[in-house]
Amino acid sequence: MKIRVRLLGPDDSDAFTRTFRTFMVQPSPGPAQLEARRPLFAMSRSFGACEGDEVVGTAAAWPCDMVVPGGARVDAGAVTGVGVLPTHTRQGILTNLMRTQLDDVAEQGQVAAILYASESIIYGRFGYGIATTAANLSIEMRHAAFRDPWQDPGRLRLVSRTEALQLFPVIFEEFDRGVPGSINRPLVRWEHPFMYGPVPDGEPTPHEVFVVHEDANGALDGAMTYEVLNRDAWWGQLGYIELHDLFGSRDAYVALWRHALDLDLAGGVKFDARKLDEPLRWMLADPRRLEMRMHDQLWLRLLDVPAALRARIYGRAGRVVLDVADPFLGRGGRFEVDADESGQATCKRSRRSADLELTLADLGTVYLGGHSFAALAAASRVTEQRAGALARADQLFAHHPLPWCGTFF
Repeated sequence: MKIRVRLLGPDDSDAFTRTFRTFMVQPSPGPAQLEARRPLFAMSRSFGACEGDEVVGTAAAWPCDMVVPGGARVDAGAVTGVGVLPTHTRQGILTNLMRTQLDDVAEQGQVAAILYASESIIYGRFGYGIATTAANLSIEMRHAAFRDPWQDPGRLRLVSRTEALQLFPVIFEEFDRGVPGSINRPLVRWEHPFMYGPVPDGEPTPHEVFVVHEDANGALDGAMTYEVLNRDAWWGQLGYIELHDLFGSRDAYVALWRHALDLDLAGGVKFDARKLDEPLRWMLADPRRLEMRMHDQLWLRLLDVPAALRARIYGRAGRVVLDVADPFLGRGGRFEVDADESGQATCKRSRRSADLELTLADLGTVYLGGHSFAALAAASRVTEQRAGALARADQLFAHHPLPWCGTFF
């Protein structure tokens, strides 16, 4: 039977969830799980690959704003729920879904699409590049002393789940939106079980603890949530706690980490998908004891190259001409970036000879400033057509702090 890709409607939410959980090798959803997914489905534009009345493949994207170097925010599509039933793989269905979805995201006026990849081999051919790299952290309590004494000028306070849903979004928006790659969290995402909402019947119940930090004047300036792992292990070998979120001011960051590392009846702390330049490493008396396992995090595909390149700032004045290939959608071309002393830049299509040649996926990799043109060139992914262009481009695009996305979707 012929497969057709169509925009799904409200009545397709449960079919979307059943298909998604099947290709992600998860148990079939019950009524509570289906109900919990409906708000997320409603906030997204979702496409289905349909064989008759059966949804055999899915792809969704919800609108978000993403911080770029310099602090500006661009409209992006947060892509999620992508996959095809195992009975229908390797038939071109995923390619059709990706093409339809990316065209739709562009038509919505979003300059980029972003996603987390279940498999890193999939998305490069669709023009996505690894824009941010993260690290899974782990440290034992007995090795977690700080190099310098710490006296908190403020105080910590435990709050309920209900309070957390009220307070955390405000703190997050004020203190966690300055890093390139950061995206907003609509209320529905805070309320979903994946964040801090009630857990549907039939799912494991996390024993989450919610903590806020107040500064010396009593103003909220930080928040953290964690779950106790191996909750019954305290009688014998101590288990770990797992942090799920931590954001705030500098003092709040230190205080919240110190709180986590001083918890009794726990042997250590785990925290996945954190920054490569995590300050904790430099706070420890014995930094080697902090285990860091690096992995790809946010994948990014540009859809409006000139708009995206104009939105960010650059590290110096200069000009570079990029010849960008996009074999999947044909949105590439030759683009001239011309930055002034303030870091602001114009970007337009150009007939000048190219300084560098690269693919759209590799432009996505360097766009947020977390990876270098020189490293990609050493891997034969970027070609220097004019001597000195690699160094000039890296001086333009490099940015501190490193990009990172603290929101999984």
